[in-house]
Amino acid sequence: MTPKTIIHDFTKIYENQKFMVDLIKKSVYMDCSHLQGVNGYCDGESQTALKESIKNNFEIPSIHFFDNGNYHYMSKLYTDFIHVPFDLLIFDNHSDQQPPRFEGILSCGSWVKEVLDSNPYLDHLAMVGVHSNIDFSEAAKKLKSPNIYISIDKDVFTTNECLTNWDQGSLTFQEFKKFITTIFNNKKVLGIDICGERDKNQIFQKEMADDINSQFNQQLYNLLMELFLCH
Repeated sequence: MTPKTIIHDFTKIYENQKFMVDLIKKSVYMDCSHLQGVNGYCDGESQTALKESIKNNFEIPSIHFFDNGNYHYMSKLYTDFIHVPFDLLIFDNHSDQQPPRFEGILSCGSWVKEVLDSNPYLDHLAMVGVHSNIDFSEAAKKLKSPNIYISIDKDVFTTNECLTNWDQGSLTFQEFKKFITTIFNNKKVLGIDICGERDKNQIFQKEMADDINSQFNQQLYNLLMELFLCH
């Protein structure tokens, strides 16, 4: 099945990547740069606006891009629209399970905890790469539902693969490819999201970072599309 591709652009970072510029033309593109109160933390008003945009475009399966890691909380908003039992598999160099600092404010550092606390359809959670702890066998043991949603923060990958706005882990693309292929062979993948671009305000070697990230996004997207089309 061909997944729908949805791109949420908060900082206009994708305009610096050739592959993403081309992908935008073939995808549902959401310019989120006008939203206030969304960088790292997402206030109630912006959550309402984002939920409405997701509601109008949500499909299973689909691939979602969320800009840099400061917007990883978008995964929580997307999984809120899944109404069948599912497991959540996260690739991230950080756990994102901090207690929320402010009531009603969703953050990139607390979204996983909020999904665990509030989503009645979530069966199991598995994380790969937190603090460079890559244990595929342990993650696989936790995945018991036939349905799965996958969230990828590219800071889980080594800096030889891509360059993000957070400290990065040690996962290689080939390691990821092998494990994700196993997941597709054994589960129904409901959706996948991808975040982890560079900071838009980065000055040092930004052209090099954009070239590397454009190539990596293409490599990653092509793999995921191939896997969806084969299953």
